[in-house]
Amino acid sequence: MDRIYFHSTAQTLHRQVDPAPYTNGLPCPAVNTIEDLKPSFSLTGNKGNMVHAEAVLKLLNVNRSRSCVGNLSHLHKALGKGFGEYMRSHFDFVVLSMANFIRKGMNHTGLVAVLKEVDVPLVVFGAGMQTPVQDPGVLHPSTRELLDLLNKKCTLLGVRGEKTSEFMKSLGLHNHKILGCPSLYVYPKNILSIKAAGYSPGCRWATAGHVSYNNLDGSRPGFKRASTFLDCMEGVRPDYVFQDEVFSYADIESRPDVYDDATGRLSAEVINDFFKQRLGLKLPFTDYYWFNEVSQWRQYMMRVDFYLGDRFHGGVAGLQAGVPAIFIAGDQRIDELTDFFGMPKTTFSELKQSGVEAIVEEQCSLEALTVFKTRYRKRLEPFVKAVESAGLSLVNRNQLLAAAV
Repeated sequence: MDRIYFHSTAQTLHRQVDPAPYTNGLPCPAVNTIEDLKPSFSLTGNKGNMVHAEAVLKLLNVNRSRSCVGNLSHLHKALGKGFGEYMRSHFDFVVLSMANFIRKGMNHTGLVAVLKEVDVPLVVFGAGMQTPVQDPGVLHPSTRELLDLLNKKCTLLGVRGEKTSEFMKSLGLHNHKILGCPSLYVYPKNILSIKAAGYSPGCRWATAGHVSYNNLDGSRPGFKRASTFLDCMEGVRPDYVFQDEVFSYADIESRPDVYDDATGRLSAEVINDFFKQRLGLKLPFTDYYWFNEVSQWRQYMMRVDFYLGDRFHGGVAGLQAGVPAIFIAGDQRIDELTDFFGMPKTTFSELKQSGVEAIVEEQCSLEALTVFKTRYRKRLEPFVKAVESAGLSLVNRNQLLAAAV
């Protein structure tokens, strides 16, 4: 059985500074204000991170009592000179979830220093860039150093799509495979069970975007996705699922009873009133949610008819629960992943011109879902082979191969 150190942001569990054997970190407390959600956010960052990072934990067949989730930089700081020997004696692999790490402004100096001292096999899933990088010179020097190191040391370096692969090849880096996002491989039976859906005025559906105060008040003049997103929601009443943007609502951060930890629901009355008072905006959303656990997210998604939104992993949570999802292609990441898997997608301009009802009828039709499922099936066996060629095994290997037929 393999002992794996997962360097990821998969779980909203507080990590012990001085852990005793046979113990776990604590879950988040039952808080009721937005301000009190900040510690849980610090554990994972953008809540979409949980979806792809959790997937790797669920997929790999490991010795679960000898494996762990953590942060390599923190461990390196705690152990000092004993770090390298500790990794050799305790782990057979280090697995990293690394979405969006190739981008301007990211400094990976600390991670590079740590990985240089790791001499057990490295495996990376989901590597990619969110926006195109035309000139590698705009990247921090540590990003190129990290790419060179991963290219040299990885047993498997999984990248998300064609554009990321082309960029890496342009740098002379060829030790990688295009695998998409691991979150699409956890529940293949649920994804292949998705049925056609339609829109009606009384249906319940979910969306997500970048609806934050600082994305709508004009303080980010180059960022138009939030206002464009709201333009496309005119005349409809979806639920809205937050990922990170809830922390821009300074005036209501400390207001009690805004958040219900049991259901993940935020007060629609408070949030809608905030935007009406501050920006004169009448938001179109029925309910608001924030989830600390992916399982809670999936359970919620089972209660909606479909997802249509500007957040990739918000839609994946639906797919994992067997709910159809349509992705608004607003950045390279969504384009890469939807193209790789053949997933239903639209654009802001198409959505604005045609309306939600027409887009759902087109993209959640039997024909569109057949295209998606056909492309999806083709991705399953290569994923199994790539993981196994790295010396790892999959818990759901037989399910993936059966779904590929």
